[in-house]
Amino acid sequence: MKRALALAATVAVSAGLLIAAPAWADAPADAPAPTPQPIAPGATVDADATPKGLPKISPRSAQAFEESARNLDPGLAAAVTRDLHIPPAQYLADAAAAQDAGALATALGAQTGAAVTPQVEGATVTVYTPDAHAAGLARAAGAEAVVGAAPKRDFGDLPLHPLADVYGGQPYFIGNGPGGSGSRCSAAFPGFALPGGAPQLLSAGHCADAPILYEINLTAPTVTGVLATLGNALGGWVPGSVQFGNDADSSLIALSAGHTPRPALLKWGGGRGAPLAGTPQAVTGVGPAVVGAPLCKSGSTTGWSCGSILATDEPVSVQGAPGTINSIIATTCSDHGDSGGAAVSGSTAVGLVSAGPDLPCTDPQYFTAFYPMASSTGGSSVTARYSSTWEPAVSVPATVTVTSLPTSAGGVISGTVAGAFPGDFIKLKLASETTVRTASIVNGTWSVSLAGAPAGATSYTVSAAWGTFSTGPAVTGDVVATQRIAGSDRFDTSVAIAKQAYPATADTVYVATGLNYPDALSAGPAAAKEKAPLLLTGPTLPESVRAEIASLHPRHIVIVGGLSAVPAAVETALAKLAPVERIAGSDRFDTSRRLASKAFGSAIPAAFVATGTNFPDALAAGAAAGAQGAPVLLVNGGWGAVDAGTAAFLTEAGTKTVKLVGGTTVVSPGVQASLGKQGISVTRLAGSDRFETAEVVGNTSFPTYTQAYVASGLGFPDALAGSALAAAKGAPLFTVNGSCVPRSVLRDLVAKNVQRAWLLGGKSVLAASIDTLRSC
Repeated sequence: MKRALALAATVAVSAGLLIAAPAWADAPADAPAPTPQPIAPGATVDADATPKGLPKISPRSAQAFEESARNLDPGLAAAVTRDLHIPPAQYLADAAAAQDAGALATALGAQTGAAVTPQVEGATVTVYTPDAHAAGLARAAGAEAVVGAAPKRDFGDLPLHPLADVYGGQPYFIGNGPGGSGSRCSAAFPGFALPGGAPQLLSAGHCADAPILYEINLTAPTVTGVLATLGNALGGWVPGSVQFGNDADSSLIALSAGHTPRPALLKWGGGRGAPLAGTPQAVTGVGPAVVGAPLCKSGSTTGWSCGSILATDEPVSVQGAPGTINSIIATTCSDHGDSGGAAVSGSTAVGLVSAGPDLPCTDPQYFTAFYPMASSTGGSSVTARYSSTWEPAVSVPATVTVTSLPTSAGGVISGTVAGAFPGDFIKLKLASETTVRTASIVNGTWSVSLAGAPAGATSYTVSAAWGTFSTGPAVTGDVVATQRIAGSDRFDTSVAIAKQAYPATADTVYVATGLNYPDALSAGPAAAKEKAPLLLTGPTLPESVRAEIASLHPRHIVIVGGLSAVPAAVETALAKLAPVERIAGSDRFDTSRRLASKAFGSAIPAAFVATGTNFPDALAAGAAAGAQGAPVLLVNGGWGAVDAGTAAFLTEAGTKTVKLVGGTTVVSPGVQASLGKQGISVTRLAGSDRFETAEVVGNTSFPTYTQAYVASGLGFPDALAGSALAAAKGAPLFTVNGSCVPRSVLRDLVAKNVQRAWLLGGKSVLAASIDTLRSC
């Protein structure tokens, strides 16, 4: 394209009166000046980190936020009461509901491709969408849903003016002083100098024709200066930044004190209204223009206008410029005075207004030439000129989640990001290191290699970022070190677990069969109550188990189960080490009651109850019950009511509270109802499967913990011996499928700042992938 173009720039402005800047409202939050940090090479991306399913809407009651409300800043609490006329706890509940609504709407839109608009009324979430399928998914996720457009209020065009807050598209005056005449240009993108973070403003190079720069206050975009008045001094040109011709048309303005760069563009009421009428357009990053994509610009003459990109990296001749200027060509309307104005495609900054022909915007041949922010072909651009000295203020709305934690010695930390835009990346800082690790975001997932990280648990901070801008709040936590406790088989593993719990001596030792689970399920909390390890045996006493018992020098050995579980030959061998007591009932249920009486005495105010017809739930309950000084009683959960033996036992023991572990398919509602009829307060702890049930039990029973135990939920031996250890250490026992850890469990570990996860069992039951806490 060799057509000569006129500047889309300067327009005469009558200086008028210097006036005080009026107030404004409803602007975005401040974008803080960043502290530049060194950037390390990125890591590979874990493409398997994206969870399935939609976020669920949880009930948000004010009562749940009472404690948080007491910790609110008094000024904020007073403002909530004064302006919103609700208690602070309700304010927090409503805000949490709004966050839930945003997460659901984002996920719904991504999954269905439908337009989704969430609204909240108090803590009630309603999703509006024209797509009936998306509405059904929203209802299934716990929200109310309406098929149709969301209701809107008309606020009109308020005459708001940009003042000390600097937006893209904002006008400024170029002249020799406030008393004379001069010219007007428009701002491109506010930003910050690198390093140091001093506020600077990007604009066109051909605007730098006078030394004095002032704000201009407009009530609407205009061709003439009639509606304009001057405001405060804006700043001055950054030396060496101005270039007009020889491929470039850009400049930087060093903003004077009191100016705050905003990561947004003026939309002039969506067209030609007041500058701050409506919500300013957020800027989320920088990217190259793409032919066929939409391009919208903000300028002080034609306001907010949009068009289509016709060409990129096109050299054009512009009057007064030596050589050509690399340009984006678009049908977007601009005029004199729009020069330097900001252009975006979506929310990505793509260019600034440079020039155009002297034709009306309605002419079929009309176009605007924009100097590009970035070029995919390596052409001249803002990024090529200023990447080491300046970056634009951007909004980074992404929400980061950590889903997989490595050991401290290496591995990969992975997670997901909601709301990320092209160009966003992850910035991860280990407390023990001075550099910042980074990784790209691909399909909403990220991972950062910790290769070379120092040994030992290491705290981290991770956030979504663009350049030096990070989202807030960042996710912080501790890298979870894993340590495996395992032997050559289940019996040796029980020995290794015993050594971890009781490295020197133990007055009492419990022994149960490692070949079947029924009699042994209640042994973990009983052993923990008596400060005893729980060792496993087969038809004969394994040599490793015998040696471990001998090294502990116990005064007492308790065999759990009858002769069919622990044969007489084992009892004879044990009797050579210490006096032996066998606890056995007529069945597994009776055995659990006898164990409870032995270890916990005649008064048992609280107990855990689980099915005895399978092992996962009872094992999950073992660590929690033992840590709380309560037994685990086994029942036949398929019965319509609790059995007579258990009912009588609870009455005689004076039990007032019961934690019922497992869903209604394993412990029937009839069992729960019959316990209630005995005057017992019953709480059911259950998840959608055995793994989630173990997580519910752990989180409910251990408000705080710094270590956790992980065992297979598909087999019982390691979890059986481990339940006694976890109970003794006051830590939860989580079960997994043997190859990965549920993401929800990983989130729990992060939230609790767990420093070490103990893995119970060899790699035949817990695969090597568990060593790095690979997420499911």
